[in-house]
Amino acid sequence: VTLQPGTQLRCASLSVSGPASGNVTFAGSAPLSVTQSLTMASSGITRTWTNGFTFAGTGSGKTISCGQTIQGGFIINGVGASWALTSAFTTSGAVTLTNGSFDTAGFALSMSTLSTSAGVTGNPVTLSLGASTITSSAAGGGINFAASSSTYNPTNLTFNAGTSTIN
Repeated sequence: VTLQPGTQLRCASLSVSGPASGNVTFAGSAPLSVTQSLTMASSGITRTWTNGFTFAGTGSGKTISCGQTIQGGFIINGVGASWALTSAFTTSGAVTLTNGSFDTAGFALSMSTLSTSAGVTGNPVTLSLGASTITSSAAGGGINFAASSSTYNPTNLTFNAGTSTIN
């Protein structure tokens, strides 16, 4: 699978798994938008793709399971939608919650930064960390609940830290 520059690939659900022998190659640099769920196996995939995911559907019950390290991070941007991890997720990029809900469901999340722009769009956002270990690679910590002080509206943010550990 090659995602060509200059294109925007949008799909409902994406499931990528390795074949019985050899590897599937997931390559390119085009952005990828998923409106339902993502499942990417931890083995049998050669990944050279350099962009990130945007999760932009509506409704609940969407899942993210990614056994691969993603370079481009991901954005949750589905008004009224909710996504939950079903496995640990690692990205060298940012994780941004713009619209909707994101639940780490007790799974580890490693990223450069974790941010939400609650109130910028006027839509509520919910971030639930449960018992997850959240690790930021950004110098000085990388969790930011405001895109900028002039646009941030904390009444549109629900933050459930649970018993999470934030590193």
